[in-house]
Amino acid sequence: MRVLVTGVSGFMGKRMYALLEREGVYVHGISRRRGDFGGRWTGLDITDLEGLSSFVKKEDFDVIIHLGALTKRRYGDIPAERYFEVNVGGTENVLRAAGEVGAKVVFASTAGVYTSSKHPYIESKRAAEEVCERYGAIIARIFNVYGEGKEGGVIEAFIKRAFKNEPLLVNSGQVRDFIYVDDVCRALWVLALRAGPGSYDVGTGVGRTIEEVAELVKALTGSSSPIEVRPAEPSISIADVGPLRALGFEPEVEFEEGLRRVIEYMRSRTGSGARPGSSSSPGS
Repeated sequence: MRVLVTGVSGFMGKRMYALLEREGVYVHGISRRRGDFGGRWTGLDITDLEGLSSFVKKEDFDVIIHLGALTKRRYGDIPAERYFEVNVGGTENVLRAAGEVGAKVVFASTAGVYTSSKHPYIESKRAAEEVCERYGAIIARIFNVYGEGKEGGVIEAFIKRAFKNEPLLVNSGQVRDFIYVDDVCRALWVLALRAGPGSYDVGTGVGRTIEEVAELVKALTGSSSPIEVRPAEPSISIADVGPLRALGFEPEVEFEEGLRRVIEYMRSRTGSGARPGSSSSPGS
């Protein structure tokens, strides 16, 4: 089997590539920039249909795991129209190129499509899902993914503040389904191997309050950070994992274990590895 991963140099792309190598399949990655990715790679922009189609034909892929996208955390650096150019137009290009060789496509969407958000990232993912439905692709609605190397998530923000013993700010009534990045990659691979066209939630099916997450981060880091709970409208987001479980998928990494991995990774990145309350400072 020959598999293409778009957006391979990103947080999830590198983990997806590593999983596929462990599975013993031929895997190739594309992205606009290589960064520190060290695997089999070609520099391609998914908005370039001609270049993408030519490459996919030459490699004759069986499966495309489509992770390439402009992400929410980058909003403000680029105009909203660019989200639609990349996330919608680029996705259609991937689907058209895949169609020319009969490749199966798994599209990485977001649980944000269930919300009323008008953020251009969310809106572009909704529109991309409509394109996927027309082409008969598999849509993976990914819930709150976390793991070593992610930037901008609530878990990462809590850990950074906990290291400095700063307040952990929590909005009340928020419940989220957190899933470790390697489990997400495993779920995408299960979908590629066993799923038919349609949409699937990718999560654990377990909801955790943000206050609970803050308490656990505080305990695991040994931080003295106070937890400040602010009033907010209730918001609950939990995956319906029944369809994915029916395909044989179960998450493997318990939440506390995943948090420990992220904490140790982020601690190692400070340079000193100092724990909260230590007299040494990061990078000293």
